Amino acid sequence: MKNTLVALFLAGSMSVATTWSANAQEITPEHLAVAQKYVEMTDTGNVYEVSLLNSIRRVAQALTRQSPESSETIVQTARDVAQEYIDAGNPLYQQFARIYAIRFTPEELQEIVTFYESETGQKLLANNVSINKDLKAAVEVWENNFLIDYERKVKAALSGKGIELN
Repeated sequence: MKNTLVALFLAGSMSVATTWSANAQEITPEHLAVAQKYVEMTDTGNVYEVSLLNSIRRVAQALTRQSPESSETIVQTARDVAQEYIDAGNPLYQQFARIYAIRFTPEELQEIVTFYESETGQKLLANNVSINKDLKAAVEVWENNFLIDYERKVKAALSGKGIELN
């Protein structure tokens, strides 16, 4: 099963890479600009900033574990170096924009941007973070209930085969 999942992941990654390279030369600056506008409008979760801060925190924690006595200097240095990345801007926006530009025409992207500029689109943007939190909570509740029910049914089926588990 693990090998199958790895193979599927690799095949999917190769497919995406092929799509990106095949379509990269077809994207005009205007096309990329409207895709960029969409990405900027919809990044309510600040994907880049969250990823950047998580990475910075992980590095600072790892270095502090190596030299606990230098923790204050490590943390301050990590902050100073991080500022360079923060000041450089978000390199993911261009990559995200390219992904959308590959999948949507400039006209389709403009329709999407127009929707997000509408009153309803603005309401959706304003509520995306809380909606995503609610969706995540719903998935977690469902998953917990599923696990309990599924485990109970598997144990019952195993019991029918003479295997008793607690």
